[in-house]
Amino acid sequence: MADPVRYSFPAPNSYPNWLRLALSLVLLFSLWLWPEGRLPLQALWQLMLAPLALLPWLVRAPETLPFLLADNGEGVELGSGEPFRLDRRSWVLGSVALLWVQPGGRRWWLSRGQMDRAGWHRLCRILVRLGSTESEP
Repeated sequence: MADPVRYSFPAPNSYPNWLRLALSLVLLFSLWLWPEGRLPLQALWQLMLAPLALLPWLVRAPETLPFLLADNGEGVELGSGEPFRLDRRSWVLGSVALLWVQPGGRRWWLSRGQMDRAGWHRLCRILVRLGSTESEP
């Protein structure tokens, strides 16, 4: 049996910058909006929790490589040659795709701006097919 056709995709992000920024801002604004005198030693609590807003920026995600992906959701990372399979939990929302990669349960983020129109539509088609197929036992 012939190998399925695999399409090339760019290196995904493990944790997109817009999400890091949003998490940091939500935490900082929530600390700033605490009513005065709500907790004993509230200023101390706020000073201790404020560095948590920097935590998403300090976490270094593993570097990802471009990859090849077939229509059935099976792929291989270029460079390392490591095979993987997309999980059914992968989804597309607007211009962002979240890919659940097995083995290991890694999450990769791809945005529409990272690839051409044909590549984006191909990825969406693959993810829709994965989500509509029955899971294997």
